[in-house]
Amino acid sequence: MISQMGLLKGKYFKAADIPTPIERTINRVRQQHFDDGPKIVLGFENEPQEAVLNRSNLTIVTDRLGDDEQGWIGHRVRLHVEQIRVRNTPVGSIRVTVIE
Repeated sequence: MISQMGLLKGKYFKAADIPTPIERTINRVRQQHFDDGPKIVLGFENEPQEAVLNRSNLTIVTDRLGDDEQGWIGHRVRLHVEQIRVRNTPVGSIRVTVIE
């Protein structure tokens, strides 16, 4: 049976892609330029989607794993969604937790 959900997922994780927390192992780290500037992007083992780190998530990762992003490879992270307020409207935001 063909799952439409698998066909509709984009290159980068969105909050809607993570209904429950998921754990992944980092296997690549790169910088990508977006309209709002450069950001760090994490790639994962056995996972086609990547995670774009906002400033908060970048701080969480660097506080635990250091500034040398090549040293992040092989570490596991948990991705989950947290509700935040943007212009007084609740929206889902992806949060990253380093688990090892």
